[in-house]
Amino acid sequence: MNDNEGGTLEAFAWPAREVAAALEALARAARLEPTGAANRAAVLDAHWESRPEGIAEVIARTSAGLGLSATAVTEEYSRADAMVEHAAPALYLVYSESRPYFLAVRAVRGAYVVVIAADGREHTLSRARLRAALVGSLEAQCAPDVDALLEVVKLSARRRARARAALVEQRLSHVRIGGVWLLGRARNAQVGKRAQLRVGLGLLLLATLALLEYALLGFSWNSVANGALYGRVDDGWLWAWRLALLSAIPLRGMLAWLSARWALLAGARLRERLLAGMLLLDPVEVRKQGVGEWLSRVLEVSNVETLGLNGGLQALLGSVDLVAAAWLLARGAAPSRSLGLLLLCVVLTFAAAMTYLGRRRRWVRSRLRLTFNLVENLTGHRTRVAQQRQSEWHQKEDVLLEDYVEVSRALDIAAAHGGVLPRIWLVIALGGLSLALGFEAPAQLPVAFALAGILLATRALAGFGSGLLQLGAALVAWERVRELLRLRAPRELSTSVPRPARGSNRPVLDARGLVVHAHGSATPLLTGVDLSLREGERVLLEGASGSGKSTLARVLAGLRAPASGLLLCQGLDRSTLGAAGFARRVSLAPQFHDSHVFSASFAFNLLLGHEWPPRATELEHATRICRELGLGPLLEQMPAGLMQVVGETGWQLSHGERSRLFAARALLSRADVVILDESVAALDPPTAANVLQCAKTHAPALLLIAHP
Repeated sequence: MNDNEGGTLEAFAWPAREVAAALEALARAARLEPTGAANRAAVLDAHWESRPEGIAEVIARTSAGLGLSATAVTEEYSRADAMVEHAAPALYLVYSESRPYFLAVRAVRGAYVVVIAADGREHTLSRARLRAALVGSLEAQCAPDVDALLEVVKLSARRRARARAALVEQRLSHVRIGGVWLLGRARNAQVGKRAQLRVGLGLLLLATLALLEYALLGFSWNSVANGALYGRVDDGWLWAWRLALLSAIPLRGMLAWLSARWALLAGARLRERLLAGMLLLDPVEVRKQGVGEWLSRVLEVSNVETLGLNGGLQALLGSVDLVAAAWLLARGAAPSRSLGLLLLCVVLTFAAAMTYLGRRRRWVRSRLRLTFNLVENLTGHRTRVAQQRQSEWHQKEDVLLEDYVEVSRALDIAAAHGGVLPRIWLVIALGGLSLALGFEAPAQLPVAFALAGILLATRALAGFGSGLLQLGAALVAWERVRELLRLRAPRELSTSVPRPARGSNRPVLDARGLVVHAHGSATPLLTGVDLSLREGERVLLEGASGSGKSTLARVLAGLRAPASGLLLCQGLDRSTLGAAGFARRVSLAPQFHDSHVFSASFAFNLLLGHEWPPRATELEHATRICRELGLGPLLEQMPAGLMQVVGETGWQLSHGERSRLFAARALLSRADVVILDESVAALDPPTAANVLQCAKTHAPALLLIAHP
């Protein structure tokens, strides 16, 4: 593989205006199965190419239209090599003569990368050349100073090159490199039809190979039987027997390899879909059910994958064994009695599996009740010392344990019944064959076929029964998690909607006749809510605790869908703007317990949603906002200022400092509407006045929620 040095990067790169076409071509080349077509006219304004946030927004919007996700990747300059080595498939933003271009990197192969050019053809570039295109502009900025310093020091050419590289790395060690978007499937993407087809074809191929293996084994058995029973032993039959056995050996290995590969493929698709469903869960529902309930569901997800896939394969191969055994028994001695007995055993196996299924349901319910009770107690949802007498501390656990032991014993008995059926079949079938031999004198070959069928049916019943038991356990687990696979993200239009110019008199946020239900209840919590908020307006929303203020704030911010009514932001609803577009226009600082401080720099927590690393102007603006909110002394105390790591593993922020951090995060979001939910509840009056004044100054439109 050689670097295509014959052309410049522009020959392999895509102009910035063709970023939509580049994304679509890269997605199809990387087999990411895009679910739509790229909107090739998705632009923000006439100058979006010159703004990093404009480029990021166009990429995000275009990838969403394709049913994909484009994750911005940043790394320190010292890890540029590692970024180039692992970031694929990805779009790389490079500049040539100050003009932006994109390199569509499909894969990394050793020291080279495979890029998709604008003509649709694949080309190879060296990783060193891609790295130079990515960081060349940064190195050029500090090159004059480094070269001037090296002019003073007299070094050999070899040592000069090494010293120059070391000095450049030292100068840029604190700089983070951006301009790379890693392409993947969107979190709400469905399992593609091609992926489903691959799983189905894999299952069909497994069944075909299993039948072929049994055909070869049957042919070899027939050859041996002809030679052993009728004395027709010649070189032709012996060679046929050898070839059949030798062909069955690699076929068995291929069958085992394909079984494992199919299980991995099907398991990966199942996990993708379950993860997508988990990410679409309502946070209110998650909090309501508690940690113990969701821990139990996580355990069942593992059972769905392991038991379902293994049980399905065992049941499938056992079914093939049963077909082969029935064919042998039909050619053997006393075929009608043997086939009737085999059919009866299959029916009894199904009956045992159904009994096991019912007892498995009761066992799972008992186990989950025990797990839920234990986890809820450990996480502090019930304080025994304060709420119960010591003699009552373990009463519920004792009852739950007794029930668990009882249903476990019943489950073990049901599993044992299913395991004993193959042995019963073997004894009765051999006894019937011996009885037939006592009354009749069948030919030797039918006796051999009958014996082979009995032995194969014994293995088939064991595998088939075990597979049914595992499928029953997987079905019970599936009942616990199937709602996750039913969750579907709402269909959103991938339209490019530029923001209207500031100063318009029309409502920025307009709610008409909103009806909101309490979670899990048919009784409406809020009815007939009308709200019109224009640019420059500051609205105070007061109400008693539990009256639905925070619920309304989540609805207005697009985080929760109303039962009925109309919600518009700048004249467009959420499905038109998309989740990301609506979030860019309406920013919510939720109540303290719903906000989070990430273990990262203070600047990162402030500038969530901004392109990272931030520009100097953004850091200066964040510093001004923090000082207006009264966080100036905090910035002076922290050794690294805005770059100080905060959170659980860093600088610990007080309750009031966190509240002001959350307010600053909302004000710095560049949203058209800022909603502050109880953001000043924990602040003293002077500090609260500073926060309100800062919000009134910087929020284009403000909705403040507070207690009366």
